[in-house]
Amino acid sequence: MKIAILGVNGFIGECLARELSRQGHSVVSTLREPRANPRDIMTGDVLSADWPELLRGVEVVVNTLGYTGKDPQENDRTNRLGATLIVEGASEPGSVDLSTSSGS
Repeated sequence: MKIAILGVNGFIGECLARELSRQGHSVVSTLREPRANPRDIMTGDVLSADWPELLRGVEVVVNTLGYTGKDPQENDRTNRLGATLIVEGASEPGSVDLSTSSGS
């Protein structure tokens, strides 16, 4: 199964990606900051990503993204709008299941 793990910089996302890969799943991930990893599909801002393109062919999306900066408005904007954009990007009928471990 092809699974996208969003937020692999965090503890949950990193552990989940490692375990799913170990089980033989095809895992792609997003990262806030780049690092050398062939499974990464993008780095950078969740608000400016081309989610429909990035999630093409993905069967399951697990969202562990979560911004917790000092500005509550920026936290809310990033977490709520980011999750909305991800859902919209994965909205092709039958394309994905989506879960999240973060929120505001």
